[in-house]
Amino acid sequence: MKNIKHVRVFLVLICFLCSMQFSTNTFAEKALPNSLTAAILIKLIGYEKNSNNKKTVDIFVLGDESFAKELNKYIGKPIASTTLGSVRFGSELPDNPPDVLFIGKFKYIKSATNYTKTHKIMSVSYDPLIVGLGVSLLIFDDEGMPGVILNTSSSHSEGLSWTPEVLEIARTLQEQH
Repeated sequence: MKNIKHVRVFLVLICFLCSMQFSTNTFAEKALPNSLTAAILIKLIGYEKNSNNKKTVDIFVLGDESFAKELNKYIGKPIASTTLGSVRFGSELPDNPPDVLFIGKFKYIKSATNYTKTHKIMSVSYDPLIVGLGVSLLIFDDEGMPGVILNTSSSHSEGLSWTPEVLEIARTLQEQH
């Protein structure tokens, strides 16, 4: 019964997000609670085909230790056909590339996005100011409701392959070069 309740809540969230229109003016100044951002991130990883071909997924959180601690609660839990294997935290880019780089508080955004494109790993953030700077996924507070933006140009550059279901949750953005 607990799983059915979670599915219903998630479906309501999907329906709401799909009914909204994209506008960059709707970004709120504050982030979603870490617990909600983590839950959405875990769900979204399940829609990326390359991640699901791995036995486990490794996430590196750059610059936000409290968010890394929240993600730690999901270690060993299933994500579609894979499992969250580990969560690492640091204030510098890691020597060993993870599968997902979550960019929290980090002032060298261009270095981080170059790193994700070079290593073909997913970039995610909660900072709406950097979605147009090469981050693939943005999970944000959209006027009090969860919002998700998928940057299709960045996703392509990172070698990501999304299932069509992600479009039921995320609005898309294509960078203008």
